[in-house]
Amino acid sequence: MARKKRKQLRVYKNTLIFAFSEAAAFGILKEQIKTYLALNEVKAEVEAGKNELLKEKLPDISDRIKKIKKDYSYNVRKMYHTIQKGSEIIDLGQPMVGNEALSIWYKNQLESKDKIVTNLHYRIIVDKFLSRNNKVGTKTILEQFYKDKDLPILASPEMLKRSIQNGVADAAFCLAYIKNEKIAEDSFKFQTKISTGEITFDEHEYLLPKETCIKSKEVIEKEKVSGSSIYLPPEQPTVPIKEPPTATSGGTDAGRGKAGVTATKYKKVVMKFEDIPSTKIADLNRGVLMPISQEIGDFKLKIELDISDEEGILKSTIENKIRETIAQIGGKIVKEDLE
Repeated sequence: MARKKRKQLRVYKNTLIFAFSEAAAFGILKEQIKTYLALNEVKAEVEAGKNELLKEKLPDISDRIKKIKKDYSYNVRKMYHTIQKGSEIIDLGQPMVGNEALSIWYKNQLESKDKIVTNLHYRIIVDKFLSRNNKVGTKTILEQFYKDKDLPILASPEMLKRSIQNGVADAAFCLAYIKNEKIAEDSFKFQTKISTGEITFDEHEYLLPKETCIKSKEVIEKEKVSGSSIYLPPEQPTVPIKEPPTATSGGTDAGRGKAGVTATKYKKVVMKFEDIPSTKIADLNRGVLMPISQEIGDFKLKIELDISDEEGILKSTIENKIRETIAQIGGKIVKEDLE
């Protein structure tokens, strides 16, 4: 399945992720689904007046149905917490309690592990594509990210566009439209700000290494060539790109601003947040915790729950889920007040 799609060989292998089910968790979920179906059948009979003996139990039946539905997302993620990307087996660990689509959970977890990159530094383009080539098509680079299982997965093509945008601005390489070994007029972009909309992944759109860009810029400025194109300076023969070597993580270049500029950093950060909806925990993790962990690695945090609800929280939820999850992730409960 990983190598072939029906009778054809797969081309974009780096767009595939395989999930493995855990036997014990599968058994639990299977029983819960059977119970859910049975309870709904009993509930329908009671509401239709066909089972008067269980009429008094109807509130309990409804509560059990509600609980199974509430736990469904968590149990599915718990069952499929092991995935495979290329030849790498990745354990995503214990999922957080609450509703979250499996695909969104995978995306967030893989982003936190830099397996899916949302901020690709242009050093990867330089090191893996331009270090041995005098020009590489932007379309070729994009397709290599789709094909090569050793490269990180791009969250979207926009990530590559931003990387190219930053690389051009910082003079790491230049962008040009080339046909018949000639640069089209006004297409040469080097050490200048460009928009991502100017990057098209067209088959004639190329990136050139810094040395070639400097020579091309000198030719443009000195010759003041008129017409629709200029010749490229002579270069060493291009090394064809086949399968690039393993790429390092493409996470953020934390603590660095533009070339030669040091970004402001804080050695101690204390922040207290309030009124965060429980349904936005995934957003909190993605927008607050992940960016910090990408800069400094693992860190410890304190979480305080102060919940008042008329319906109440089940004792089993506290004992079998909350306490169990905290213990599994290596945390500890320092204060507990239950009424």
